[in-house]
Amino acid sequence: MSAARGQRLQILLRALSVLLAAGLLLFFAGRQRWRLDLSPSRQHSLEARTAELLAALPAAPRITLYLPDREPERSRAAALFGACQARRPDLSWTLVDPGREPARALAAGVEAPGEVLIEVGAASQRFSAERGPGGDYLLDERALARALRGLARGADGAPRLALVQAPGLRPLGSASQPAGPEGLDGLAALLDAEGWQVDPWWAISEPAPPRETLLLLAGPHRRLPPRLLAALDAHLGAGGALCLLVDPAAELADSSGDAGLGPLLAGRGIALGAGFVVDLSEENLALERGFEVPVATRYAPHPATRSFLARPEPTCFPLARALDLSGEGAGAPRALLVSSDRSFEERGPFDGSAHLDERVDRRGPFVLAAASDSSAQGGGPLLVVGDSHFVTAGQLDWYGNARLILGALAWLGADRVAPGGEPPPVSLLPITRAGRQLYDLLSLLALPLALVALWPLRLWLARRGRRSAAPGGPP
Repeated sequence: MSAARGQRLQILLRALSVLLAAGLLLFFAGRQRWRLDLSPSRQHSLEARTAELLAALPAAPRITLYLPDREPERSRAAALFGACQARRPDLSWTLVDPGREPARALAAGVEAPGEVLIEVGAASQRFSAERGPGGDYLLDERALARALRGLARGADGAPRLALVQAPGLRPLGSASQPAGPEGLDGLAALLDAEGWQVDPWWAISEPAPPRETLLLLAGPHRRLPPRLLAALDAHLGAGGALCLLVDPAAELADSSGDAGLGPLLAGRGIALGAGFVVDLSEENLALERGFEVPVATRYAPHPATRSFLARPEPTCFPLARALDLSGEGAGAPRALLVSSDRSFEERGPFDGSAHLDERVDRRGPFVLAAASDSSAQGGGPLLVVGDSHFVTAGQLDWYGNARLILGALAWLGADRVAPGGEPPPVSLLPITRAGRQLYDLLSLLALPLALVALWPLRLWLARRGRRSAAPGGPP
């Protein structure tokens, strides 16, 4: 009897040792962030490209999220960056609530919640978290991958912009021959300070830049050459980005009315107004810029104008023309900013007075800037502003003009997914702090309890085996 009791005690001790080892293995596996994703299409794992970019970073990445410290933002951050830490263990991330720590946010140059700052050594990249229908912030793995790509490629990865140069366009000067107040020297200097690589593109004599280069065409004052128009259309059709800054027809030196850009814009749902916008609003009178300088203070929610929603500031457009939009769907143009309710489109000859002629003029408000993105259909993003004066050296520092063009070009220069290369929607499983504690507890108890529950079954099978082996026992 004592021998049987000793045998049972020995089996019990062995079982407890196995249970303890299994529990410790699960516990430390959680601490080491070991992950096994068995979901369909591995939807709780990072995309392969994101993992490659994390591995390519030359130093440990530090990520600071300037988001409200609440749910579901905290859970989303833990899910996404926990997956990143599994691939890059030296990655660290911190959540800073701008509402609770405004000084820390302002010190980092963050003007509104939703910014994500990624630092690798002395280099840094930022991206914005878009707001969901409920007002909460969404963290997109593709936006993270774009920022990581900029850090992984280093100095050679500076975004490239080509200022289109041709007769009748706003010129880009040089150190020895500046273009003057109506040129683009100030814009080029601003972009250079922001990390852009800016070069002129002489469209008549030079081959077209690669698709990855953003094209900016400012202030055409005569019909553009057919070769240039074809190059712009081909660039957009191939997925390249284009920014057009067009002035009213009254400023054109010929009778084309649209410098030949009409067909290109019409194919993307944008038509240029026939006259110029007159602004009689109180905002215009307060700024004392003149009725021929529309002042915009209303901005639509869009990545190009996002900063104005958090920190409103007027933008001024000397001699602007209205944009008429049409079309529906993902690639249809979207208004970015509009003129005041007390604006109208002057279609008659400019005589220096502000008089609304109901027979020929149109009442506002009018769209002054619009954007469309046909990346999903194989095309590229297009942004159009009904004025080019606002980026010249003489007007670039007016109120929010510089912020507007920087936001517009940042959106245009962002990487986009090619058709057919759209990754499946990422649905990372959020784990809250309480969920993590529950997981740790289950790591220690779940498997041991399951094995203990099987102990009576093992004893029953052992007894049945002994009875079967005994003489005269059941077969």
